[in-house]
Amino acid sequence: MLVPAQFDDAIYSQVGVKVPGVVDGLSVCRRPGRPKFSRREVALVRCVHQELARLWARADPVGTHTLPPRQREVLEGIRRGESRKTIAQKMGVSSHTVHTYERTLLRHAGVASRRELLARLSEVIRPNLLP
Repeated sequence: MLVPAQFDDAIYSQVGVKVPGVVDGLSVCRRPGRPKFSRREVALVRCVHQELARLWARADPVGTHTLPPRQREVLEGIRRGESRKTIAQKMGVSSHTVHTYERTLLRHAGVASRRELLARLSEVIRPNLLP
């Protein structure tokens, strides 16, 4: 196993994510002079990482990774709680253009309002950790 410079020991974990071509990696390192990771610590890190991957694998109801860049900008503005006017100013477009992007996002997500869109996104952002 390769260990990054200035570290004595490391744990590496990789899991596939449903987004095409994406693999999530996690590494935990120990500074020199510290004891090596125990088998239990290695198993715990890998178990937590696999559970996170399971939660990440939940269907994305909005398909945020497939949205065009301008729609993603509008979506990020909505997530930040910004008004159409503020989003439009940041993007350098009219508020009517932002309204069009927003309507497209709502239709794509199958919801009728910003609140419903944010609720749908929260299913992805903060998944329920209980079965």
